[in-house]
Amino acid sequence: MAKSVVVYSSPKCGPCKLVKDYLTQKGVAYTVKDIGEDQKALHELVETYHSHNTPTTVIDGQVVIGFNRDRIDKLLGLAM
Repeated sequence: MAKSVVVYSSPKCGPCKLVKDYLTQKGVAYTVKDIGEDQKALHELVETYHSHNTPTTVIDGQVVIGFNRDRIDKLLGLAM
């Protein structure tokens, strides 16, 4: 069963691009929520996940702040 993956991103965020490129490389489907363009996404990030940081990646409800490849792999079941 596919995991639910959401990346909260912002314009000009280098690590956000790294996360998105990494997920694409791994063939993982994900949704991007741009907090610079979407105030609802910003509110959701702050209120639900208690984060102001991008990238914040949410994988089946588990939060990863920043580009933490090992944690992303573990949550996706890709860890060796």
